[in-house]
Amino acid sequence: MSNPNEGGHGGEGGDYIQDEDCLARAPRGPRADRRYWDMNNRQPFVATTGHSFFNNDRFANARYRPTRKPCASDESSQVRIQAEYRDRVESVVDSLLEEAESSKDWGGAPSWTEKLKSLKFVAENSETTETKDQDVNVEYGVRQAHLDLSRDMPVRCILRSTDWTRPEWELSAGTIISAPVHTASNDHIVSVSDPDLSISRAGIVFSKFRKMIVVQVWSRHVVCLPLFSYGNKGLEGRYYMRDEYLDIRDVEDDKPKPKQTDNEPLMAKRHPAWPPHNTFITGFTVVKMTEKLVHEKRSKCSVEGKISKDELERLCDLCSALDERSRKLNASLPETEG
Repeated sequence: MSNPNEGGHGGEGGDYIQDEDCLARAPRGPRADRRYWDMNNRQPFVATTGHSFFNNDRFANARYRPTRKPCASDESSQVRIQAEYRDRVESVVDSLLEEAESSKDWGGAPSWTEKLKSLKFVAENSETTETKDQDVNVEYGVRQAHLDLSRDMPVRCILRSTDWTRPEWELSAGTIISAPVHTASNDHIVSVSDPDLSISRAGIVFSKFRKMIVVQVWSRHVVCLPLFSYGNKGLEGRYYMRDEYLDIRDVEDDKPKPKQTDNEPLMAKRHPAWPPHNTFITGFTVVKMTEKLVHEKRSKCSVEGKISKDELERLCDLCSALDERSRKLNASLPETEG
């Protein structure tokens, strides 16, 4: 079977992990491949995360897996669960068909009757598989994951192979990390084709891997400043806010983009273990100095690079100046009653 992620770190040699602890026992580290079990064809394949096969969006099929390799008892249990599911659907459809044909309100409307009969046909002829999306010929994917969740089957979602819980010394001030950041969205509709939106009990959530610079280290978390490219346009259309931003460029970039703020850009250096096919600092990337994100030390992240100690001090001085300006502005405002 060909590697679905050509161009990644998929290599030859080594044993494929084929037991129920395949994820827990997968190799760790910035350059480690994660080897998974192809649940559909019962054949091993190597999947890495540098290619768009993984990083395209949160709906990439390789991002979802059943919680463990199915055994005989699991398969029989899944068949039983699906049989019960079909029985429930058929029972509901039968009762609705009876109502549709007898109710004067519905009048046995052909459209309703045909739809219900079609639903019953689908329930009776649904395949007993948990490893394929129904509309595409790919591995276990998001649609099948959602379907399994609706059947009370657990599903495991994985991050990138470079994402793992970091030791204390790797999360020092000046380190550039990337980790999932989740914020509330103002959208009211979620589509499978949208890579960044998902549903939750508290509403629609916008999720994205965000690059950020560690500026403060505490006992259980680090405080970071986020990096934005705004669609590779930088501060275009945001010049009125440019005092809150600072340009950042890759020290190895031969043709860096011109700065968009009044201060000299920060110079960042890529971590040698950050895969070369993964993007680092590109285009008109900026640091937002007035927005702070918290990353829990026990949460997984990737280390992409760092800025020097001198650059870190310059960044912190600029942030302190903004904080002081904000304090003076707040002090000049009239006090509100109550």
